[in-house]
Amino acid sequence: MVEDLSVTLNSYETHVTEGLDDDDHYDTEALLALVDRDGIHERYDKLTPEERRLLERLDAILISKRLRVSEVLPAPQSGDPDRWWWDLHKGTPSKVSASRRAG
Repeated sequence: MVEDLSVTLNSYETHVTEGLDDDDHYDTEALLALVDRDGIHERYDKLTPEERRLLERLDAILISKRLRVSEVLPAPQSGDPDRWWWDLHKGTPSKVSASRRAG
């Protein structure tokens, strides 16, 4: 069963804005945020313009917390530049258009 996209986006928002600040659980929250981001990436074309703007803001927050996230990142994944969130241990994502980075 595929979770509703708005539920995934709300979950991503919670993990990024609250969970990553939880000193006791940030490791789990970071991984859940990245998994949610994968789910959003897979269905990016179904996001409304408002949801895309929210995603862009949330991605900026995730990037600002990249040092904390990188502490718990698993070994490098596919190396897919479109899934930059799995490579935050390498630093800030390369400068690409907001739409490409968001999707």
